[in-house]
Amino acid sequence: MLIDVQNPIKVRNDGEPQPDVAVLYDRAHDSTPTEADTLFVVEVSDSLLAYDRSTELPLYATAGIAEAWLVDLNAGIVERHTEPYEGAY
Repeated sequence: MLIDVQNPIKVRNDGEPQPDVAVLYDRAHDSTPTEADTLFVVEVSDSLLAYDRSTELPLYATAGIAEAWLVDLNAGIVERHTEPYEGAY
């Protein structure tokens, strides 16, 4: 596994979001990772919590990324989202 911090992931036709942390499968190439390379992503949020929840998480789910964590710094909790289906977890 590889840990990537604040670097883009190519996701289908939706651009290149930059999760705070991406846990990637080992890769033999140096190009930008895709959703197929991504085991799970982590978004750490305080003032952008609503954006991360309404925009970033659906983007990751649509791309088929199996797991996404949302760290809510204000509430002191970690939400674990799994089983993406039709753009939602």
